[in-house]
Amino acid sequence: MQGGETPRSCLIRLALAGLVGLAGIAIALPAKADEDRPIQCGDVVFGARQLDQDLACETSPALTVLGDLDLNDFTVKCLLDEAAEQQGVVLAGHGAVVRNGTVEGCYRSVVLGGRGGHVVTQVAANGINRGISVESHGNRVAGNSASSRDNDAIRVEGAGNFVSQNTITSAGGDGINVRGRRNVLTNNEVRNVGEEGFDIRERFNEIVSNFISNSGDDGVQVRTGDNRIANNLILNSKGRGILIGGFESQPVGSNDIIGNHVAYGEQEGINVDAGFERQRIFNNVSVNNALDLRDQNPDCDDNLWVDNIFDTAEPADCID
Repeated sequence: MQGGETPRSCLIRLALAGLVGLAGIAIALPAKADEDRPIQCGDVVFGARQLDQDLACETSPALTVLGDLDLNDFTVKCLLDEAAEQQGVVLAGHGAVVRNGTVEGCYRSVVLGGRGGHVVTQVAANGINRGISVESHGNRVAGNSASSRDNDAIRVEGAGNFVSQNTITSAGGDGINVRGRRNVLTNNEVRNVGEEGFDIRERFNEIVSNFISNSGDDGVQVRTGDNRIANNLILNSKGRGILIGGFESQPVGSNDIIGNHVAYGEQEGINVDAGFERQRIFNNVSVNNALDLRDQNPDCDDNLWVDNIFDTAEPADCID
């Protein structure tokens, strides 16, 4: 054993060495961050650690976190060419934490992978393809800022995630794109994105009490059923304030559209596409839009429009 090495770590080192030498194949293994030296690019961070300098990295990932990493107000910056699709800070395993700093210039700046249960908080994540990419389950993403040059500022592909109090001020694509189930997205602020403020592509999600302004397309697009869209403030959308349907939609299940305030949209305030039935649209305020409320099903089909406040609606005889 090397000085200070435990029998277990010695066995792990010898096993890795054997794998590296097997069949003459050279494998580049990430380094475990030694607690006695500063964290470096390419390290795997265990335990509770704190960054003590800015990092400019040509490794992918720039850092892998299996413990609790305090960025300590420093910046992790990716340097590889865009074509390399460089990952920034990757949370692996289960229950990793990254907080309090900046990750920028990466293809995907903060990636929540592994088995999930991670926490990302007080991080400014500025990416090329995604700022924050939630690829596992049961994570908490709260109090961050995120942006993306080409794609979504935040994408949620896992299930059971809590995404709250994040700020998005620019994205080439969607502000927050949801492709997993049973996620809760609340009290986020999304402004000036190229496409949808929120793009909901899966069932059983809750989008509650968010502020969405100046979306390049729809404020909230819901492409399937069994979601709850409640108490959101949606202003100045280039498309619809809330769209139920649209391209690549699947009209299954019902959605609850309750207590939202939608105004100053260039198209409909709230629109339900043909084929979406049994929608419940209650207690919304939709005013000063090109058309406030619209149901594209004949006679609203089985959709319920109840106690909404609006000026204009089509068809007027089944919308209340």
